[in-house]
Amino acid sequence: MTVFSENLRRIRKQSGISSKDMAASLGVAYSTYATYENGRREPDVLKIRKMAELLHTTGDVLIGIPAKNRKENLYRKLEQLDSEDLQEVEAIVDMKLAKEKYKKSEAI
Repeated sequence: MTVFSENLRRIRKQSGISSKDMAASLGVAYSTYATYENGRREPDVLKIRKMAELLHTTGDVLIGIPAKNRKENLYRKLEQLDSEDLQEVEAIVDMKLAKEKYKKSEAI
């Protein structure tokens, strides 16, 4: 198995999507999709992009690009947002951080 195939399988399962549904959504035969998950074949960039959309993740995560590079990519994307959209993103991040802080305090 490859990093990509392991990530694809893990994230698909976490998302609760069957491999047959993934194949259908991608417009490929189930047997073709199975080769992606077992590492015998890798999809083209457009298929990886579609997989990322279906799994609510990024191509970077699927192919195993380290988090540092993902953060840099996120910074570049943030620079393209207007101030109103940035405020929305900031509110979401604040909620996620508060949730994590709550989880940690519960564990103590």
